[in-house]
Amino acid sequence: MLYGPYNEMYERAIESHTPHNELHGYDMFVLRHQITEGYWNKLLHLQTIIANELQKDLEGRLDWIWWVDPAIIIINPAIPLDIFLPPPHEQFAQTSFLATHTQGALNTTSFFIKVSPWSIRFLVKAMATPFTDTNMDLLANIDAQAMATALNDTGFRDSVFYQNIEWYNNKIGDDLVFHGDLGSLCIVFPPELEGARWKAMSDSFGIIEWNKDKLPVPLSHTGYMGAMDHYWGQIMDARIRLHEAETMIARLGVDNAPEELKKAVGGMKDAISFQPDRDEAMREAIERMKWHMNLVKPPKGQ
Repeated sequence: MLYGPYNEMYERAIESHTPHNELHGYDMFVLRHQITEGYWNKLLHLQTIIANELQKDLEGRLDWIWWVDPAIIIINPAIPLDIFLPPPHEQFAQTSFLATHTQGALNTTSFFIKVSPWSIRFLVKAMATPFTDTNMDLLANIDAQAMATALNDTGFRDSVFYQNIEWYNNKIGDDLVFHGDLGSLCIVFPPELEGARWKAMSDSFGIIEWNKDKLPVPLSHTGYMGAMDHYWGQIMDARIRLHEAETMIARLGVDNAPEELKKAVGGMKDAISFQPDRDEAMREAIERMKWHMNLVKPPKGQ
């Protein structure tokens, strides 16, 4: 999404996606003219693309969309985007949104959204949220607030997973200089940099150009695959353990099941919903639930 007065840094950032798109066969949709005024443009642009894709046959339809703001520079075009998507397992059949968050705040600079009816319903919900939620700050990042509020709705929460911010939302360092992290997919120049953003982007383009032969790193030489296997594997394990615990509570009867076990189940659900990107939080939630399950298991032989 890039319209308004010409901005060289944004244009160069968008151009950095071209080698990546060509290598992997990706389409790119850039909104060059406002659809309407205000925060609706991002949501309407996505809604239009997804609605158009849903009208196509499955064979010719896009599966996922990676949204990126124009302040994201591709560093390593060798990284395919599908490594971030959920594995083809029934546990993740309903997954429709992948994003990152910082201290509980949704990052809408870069995220993945599935081409599905779920996404249309979610975007419509997000568009309406500023009119229905009186607690929203209408002077700050409205689209991010609206999307976060909609995602936290119980009707959407189970289709969302939060991922490691360093995978595709990695921000420029505090010194505002890109230091050439080998293998990284991209670097983000967030709005909070304000005027310093332009010099930081310009300096980074110079460093990237100088190191253009070093920065494209094969996927197998990065840590992405190991990290993704661990991430999805841990979620699968957590969900299996959660199902076992819920089955145990149902067998015991909700009123008879230990309160600590029920609290552990609630904690596991929260960890899966809001902290799957935090390895320590996930491990602790899994171990706590397993501990309380073991306390109520009957002795062997009974």
